[in-house]
Amino acid sequence: MLKKLLLSAVTIMMFTATLHAEMSSKDIFETLQLFEGEWEFIAGEQRGSCTQGKTADAAIEFKLIGKSTAVQENLMPGSAYQMVTMYHLEDLNDKELIGTHYCVKRNQPAYRADLVNSTTDKLIFKCDKTRSKLCESKEPYPGSYVDSIVYELFDDGDTMTVHYMGRGQKVDDEGYTRCKFSR
Repeated sequence: MLKKLLLSAVTIMMFTATLHAEMSSKDIFETLQLFEGEWEFIAGEQRGSCTQGKTADAAIEFKLIGKSTAVQENLMPGSAYQMVTMYHLEDLNDKELIGTHYCVKRNQPAYRADLVNSTTDKLIFKCDKTRSKLCESKEPYPGSYVDSIVYELFDDGDTMTVHYMGRGQKVDDEGYTRCKFSR
């Protein structure tokens, strides 16, 4: 309950303070930290790799590690399809929020938070060409690696949709992995 209240308060504060303004890496990182805990699949709303997680202990789990200096996302923990994405602020000045996704497809794309297009209820991470050659590769088919990750929050932070998209895919396109979760 306290996490829900904190998420709502932070969301309202960030919304009013950043209306029409670019979000900071620190704002996005603080929102990611509020995801801490286990989330369950919303029945019938999964697409792509998330449909393989039926044997997972939880659908998705977020952990704060390293004295809260990093956020670890575990997608389908305990299943054969478990994947991990690690996020942290890149330097002591909190200028860049970066992440690395450890995929069952045996690749590790690197991400950077999209500060211009992220909002209080939509966090966007795009493949970082400066940290990952995969971002510029000629992928064999759309979705052969996760080019961007988008977290959308609904119901005051009680539900979330996570989009794991290949290069050129958009949130409303078909054919990429989309997972829906609730607390």
